[in-house]
Amino acid sequence: MKTATAPLPPLRSVKVLDQCVSAS
Repeated sequence: MKTATAPLPPLRSVKVLDQCVSAS
């Protein structure tokens, strides 16, 4: 899982994480 790796805003991070969890 890529957390706190890219300089993206928290909102995007949460969205990406949500998508990852949903895809899993």
